[in-house]
Order: sequence, then C-alpha cells, then structure tokens
Amino acid sequence: MKKLVFLLCFALLAVSKASADGFVDNNGVFTIISGPELGSQIQALAVNGLGQVVGTDAAGAFIFSNGTLTQLNLSGMIPNGINNAGAIVFDAPNIGFLDVGGTLTPLAFPGAIYSEPTAIANNGVVVGVYELPGSANLQSWVYSGGTFTALNAPGAIDTRVFGVNDQGEMVGASFNGTTVTNFLYNNGQFTNIGVEGLGINGLGQIVGDVGGLGFVGDGVHFTTFSEPGATSTVAKGINDEGEIVGVAMFPLPVPEPGTLLLLVCGIGVLGLLGTFYRNFRMRES
Repeated sequence: MKKLVFLLCFALLAVSKASADGFVDNNGVFTIISGPELGSQIQALAVNGLGQVVGTDAAGAFIFSNGTLTQLNLSGMIPNGINNAGAIVFDAPNIGFLDVGGTLTPLAFPGAIYSEPTAIANNGVVVGVYELPGSANLQSWVYSGGTFTALNAPGAIDTRVFGVNDQGEMVGASFNGTTVTNFLYNNGQFTNIGVEGLGINGLGQIVGDVGGLGFVGDGVHFTTFSEPGATSTVAKGINDEGEIVGVAMFPLPVPEPGTLLLLVCGIGVLGLLGTFYRNFRMRES
C-alpha cells in the first residue's frame, strides 16, 4: 500500500512540474519563442534594436529574428548579449568570446583564470566578470577599444555587472561580505536601486526580477509585470524600443479528471496484479 501511495504521489508530481519558456514583451503583448524542442527549455537572454533575440534552448545557442529561430551551432556557448550591429558576446567554458561577423575574439581579462562577458552595448563596449587565481569571488571588467578596465564597487569583495548601455550606465550587484547591493553605475557612482537589474537600454530603462515578477523602471520607480499564466517571470534584457525579453515559468498542463482516474486505476491494477502474483507464488510453493 505504501508503494502504491508513493507511485501515485510520484505520478502527480510528474504532471505538476513547470516548464521554462522564453518570451518577448512588446508593450504588454507577449510572444512565446518556439523552437524544435517545443519551447520547454528556451531562455531569451538579450534583444537588440532590430528585434533580434539571442538565447538558449535544448539544442544550444540560437538567434530568433522575424519569427524564425536559427541554431548557432556553438556547443557549450551561451549568448549573453547582441547589439544593433549584430555583434554577440558568448559565455563559454572559462573564457568567453566576442563574435563580430563570425570572427571570434577571446575576452580574457589579463591574469584571470575565468573571464566571461555579460552584455554588449550598441557602441561596442562589452562588460563582464573575471576571477583571479586564488580568489573565491568575481569582479567586473569593461572592454572598450581592445582594452580591459577593472570595475569594482567600493568596499565590495564581489562585483558583477549584468547590463550596459551606450551612455556607460551599468546595472549589477555587489557583495561586501555581509550584504548584497543591487546597483546602477553612472559616471563613477554606484547607486543602490534595491532590485536586481539584469539589463538596461539607452533610455536608462532597467529590467530584472523581484519576488517572482519581472520589472521595468528608471532606477527609482519600477513597474512589475508577469507573463499571463506564468508562475514566475524574469526580465533579462530590453532594447531602446522598449521590447523586453526574458524567461517565464509555466506549470505543465494537469490531466483532466478522467485521465487522472485512469492513471490511479492503472496503478491500482498494477498493485492488485502484484498482490495476485505474490499470492500465486506462495500457493505454488
């Protein structure tokens, strides 16, 4: 009987788990990005001013443009950003890359054992994170004109930049050993914005997530939103036209009551057959 209850609970859990779908939010109109794997593992990570979206699915990295999803055939690489010129930055094992017209340039911060880009602006400036030998924390870098510059929040032991725009504004998070601070960086100043900013556009609009909801705001005032029917929504990026991309979690469809009844009956029959088989074996012996 205990085994039957366990099997039933397992079956119910199996039909109640969630799936992740990438989305594009254009002024409150949501479009789910679909692909060959039925969209169950899609993440939309960044969008440019042409509406081109980069992200990942079960098959790897992709670009979604004009309703068409195209695989990029780059194993183990995650596209974290795309600008209006079509340049893409990739997170890869240990050292990331900048892809300009198919030419890959390693983005290795000097002396780092780990160096990954997190975003790229339309003017070509790239931001990312790095780790030095012997360190247990990450710091941030800015890459411009072929030169790396370290960027670390005052008093922080860990600083991570997630988004950048053409004006040099950046959003990210820092940790001083006890407290995490979500910041907006502008003109050398780190300002606590209180929510996790993951992307910023040229108009200074910030997107991210708070309490299971996506948000968009200016660093002071924020508006939350949720993909209809989603259990959680995370906004990953925003372009200058206000299009937002991200990931939404959805519960998988629960079977109709009749289907559940058949499932329970099926498990019950299996249990009865098992009992019958055991009794039969006992009579044989």
